[in-house]
Amino acid sequence: MPRSWLKNDYRKSSEYKENLKHFYAMGTSNHSEHNKNPDYWDILISDLTSSPNSWSRKVFLDFGCGKGRNIVNAKNLCNWDKLIGVDISSENIEYCKNNLGYAGVEWYENEGGNVPLSDESVDFALSTIVLQHICQHDLRVQIKKEIYRVLKNGGVFSFQMGFDGKNTHSKNHAYHANFAAKGSNGQDDVGVENEEQLTHDLEKIGFKNIEHKIKTSYSDDQHKHWIYTRCEK
Repeated sequence: MPRSWLKNDYRKSSEYKENLKHFYAMGTSNHSEHNKNPDYWDILISDLTSSPNSWSRKVFLDFGCGKGRNIVNAKNLCNWDKLIGVDISSENIEYCKNNLGYAGVEWYENEGGNVPLSDESVDFALSTIVLQHICQHDLRVQIKKEIYRVLKNGGVFSFQMGFDGKNTHSKNHAYHANFAAKGSNGQDDVGVENEEQLTHDLEKIGFKNIEHKIKTSYSDDQHKHWIYTRCEK
């Protein structure tokens, strides 16, 4: 079993974890409406859309996979050796196993801050519409450490968060806030205030070649802008 970067505080944060587990059991929705967001294709997964052949026989990870939208999109773009979806909701994982049982696709339930995979086993890691709903800064850092651990050298991590700048929504919390939130999506979320916050966390973990792009948000009443970040191990 791979080592976990989870701190004891978060192993004990069962109420928050259970709230998230139940909250993200999203019925049958896979947020397919977000496939209409051009920035999804042109920025977030531009590595895949611009050079699909370069990912042939490699491994793709979607952290916070929900009902499998990103796995389906990645599968249709490139000839992967393996695609892996990880989610905190057992209901979501069960849905994916029952409805998206493609060859070469694996699904795993995680415990909130861990990635249940071996060291250096992933080439491209994706996370979208996930980290902005985790308002505990230390927990987000643990997730990024785990993604760094499972990435191969030269591997890419591409993710999206809500960007608030100085105009933080009344229901969003400061980037560095740490507390036992009672909910998510519209109750307890986080807004990135400046690019340096993400850069600092990522560099401290070990990521390099960090790039950010700030764009108008897509189908998001809580954040006027989204920040797309790409970095490498």
